[in-house]
Amino acid sequence: MPLWTFLVDEIKKKIKENKEVNEVNVDVVFEPLWQPSDKVKEILGMSI
Repeated sequence: MPLWTFLVDEIKKKIKENKEVNEVNVDVVFEPLWQPSDKVKEILGMSI
């Protein structure tokens, strides 16, 4: 299972815990391309 599928399922599950919510739709968007700052890269352990 791709990671994004897992994340979408978890998001839906958490939102549905609110009894006032009847339906949840989550759209995964890959644009615009995420470009983290150098600080974020450092925090995440990504090479700069």
